[in-house]
Amino acid sequence: MINLAATIMKLFPDSINIVDFLVKNDGAGEYIAIWNLTVAQPTQEQLNAEWIVMCKDEKILILDEECQNRILLSFTCDAVGNTFSFDAFDQINFNQQYIILIGDASVATVEWKTEDVGIKTFTREQFLQIIKSAENHKRSLRKKYWNLKAFVNNLATEDEINAVTWDTVVADDLYLE
Repeated sequence: MINLAATIMKLFPDSINIVDFLVKNDGAGEYIAIWNLTVAQPTQEQLNAEWIVMCKDEKILILDEECQNRILLSFTCDAVGNTFSFDAFDQINFNQQYIILIGDASVATVEWKTEDVGIKTFTREQFLQIIKSAENHKRSLRKKYWNLKAFVNNLATEDEINAVTWDTVVADDLYLE
């Protein structure tokens, strides 16, 4: 249901609720009771359209946050059969270790902490596979976010927008690179 005051404040960011306009609800829904702005009062269609934009923006922010949270979770590298933490600190460490590997061909093994069996020694090739798995983990979640974002941007009603969650299944080709 449209939040009329918030929508007006979005359309007219310098306006002051109760001073420049007054929204009332007498039980049949919100309406603009007083309009003191020097610009024309927006039509209901304009207000509804802006409210849908606001709902989309809010849903996209929620989905982006969920994507970021999921990226920071662990991932499993099938090539080595282990699970690895991937918080921000771990991502920095993976990048640093990758730089060492590409800068020094003599590095044959890497000791790394897994989530499932503790510290383990990996060959250079195995660790490069782990780094690829980490990238795939991150990239697949970003792609899911991009597809959900495109899906939300194509919706027309507040109910449709509100129904979207991270688990909503959408076509993989909505986001075009």
